Amino acid sequence: MNIILLGHDDIASKIALRFIVSQLPEHNYKLFLSGPSAAGEIPLPEPLVRLSMLDKAFYASLPWNIDGGTDKLPAPNSSDGVTTLRAFEPDLFISLRYRRILKPVAIEIPQHGVLNLHSGLLPQYQGVMATFWAMLREEEEIGCTLHTIVDGTIDTGPIIGLSRTPVRTDWSYLANVLELYPDGCRVMVDAMRKISAGETLAAFPQIAEGHYYSMPQPDDLERFVAMGLRLADANDLEDFFDRHDLI
Repeated sequence: MNIILLGHDDIASKIALRFIVSQLPEHNYKLFLSGPSAAGEIPLPEPLVRLSMLDKAFYASLPWNIDGGTDKLPAPNSSDGVTTLRAFEPDLFISLRYRRILKPVAIEIPQHGVLNLHSGLLPQYQGVMATFWAMLREEEEIGCTLHTIVDGTIDTGPIIGLSRTPVRTDWSYLANVLELYPDGCRVMVDAMRKISAGETLAAFPQIAEGHYYSMPQPDDLERFVAMGLRLADANDLEDFFDRHDLI
């Protein structure tokens, strides 16, 4: 299959998409990254700036392994964006941490639709930094949700599968996020294999009412730290790289 990967230039996206490609090397891939958005021009609280800086440092230390190349695609629904997407003649879109909302004009391009791996348990944790909000709410488990994108809404499409993992409060937020993806990506890989084999994926609508979370504000970050939790720690990330043989 010709598969377009839609990701972001952060370490979680790179690790997850590298894993998917390594498990399914028989397909042809083209990677597009969302790049900075208008929201990125809004000053972030200092703790999130530090989180971003540490993320970028580890991101730079790990190479991509996409033979088809890596480009930016900040406007996938524009005329130029749609032309770019169609040029690869894709059979499937894989979306993972892509920071753009796909509209029907882009969604209808691939024959097998769009699969999105969301780093939160749906429908309860829609939106941004689901793991942060789950930790702040003292949840015992976090996870990934594989769902289809069928319209221009966010994190609302029919669910194909879930992976769950216990929250580790002795790990930072970022380490907990990264630990979601080995199991989450296996759910994605299984779905991709079924599509490649001509099977129809079972998908179930999100029946329960969900909640959409936005970027944490300074008081949310203060509460997080007051609970003894950490956003990021270089030692945590080095341990993650060692556990998964990424260095």
